Amino acid sequence: IQWLLHSLNPFEINENQFAIKGEKAGLEGRILYASSGISSVTQTDVFDGVREEELTGLANQYHLQAETGAARKHILVSLLVPHKPKQRKLVSVIKDDQGMDIYYYFDENGSAFSLKVDGRE
Repeated sequence: IQWLLHSLNPFEINENQFAIKGEKAGLEGRILYASSGISSVTQTDVFDGVREEELTGLANQYHLQAETGAARKHILVSLLVPHKPKQRKLVSVIKDDQGMDIYYYFDENGSAFSLKVDGRE
């Protein structure tokens, strides 16, 4: 599958992590889990199938694309953390995959939540 994210600013990509830095806000993201694996994370500023003259005068736009391997069923877990400029948030993530299911535990400054990923096919 293709997982897509759109932005008016270019992405900074580091393996399965990415960031957007805007004038009024930023966004940090991580692809935490993909059941069929992540084969690539790329970005482009090209709109396939759109004539260039249709984009004339418009601000450049960017597309992040994460591709997974082939599978009958896909599960993808991503974390998106918006923040004000120069006020990054730290969200800690703990993965527990000791049993059949996978549990993710998230914490940001004392605010915690969890996510269960069903391990059954």
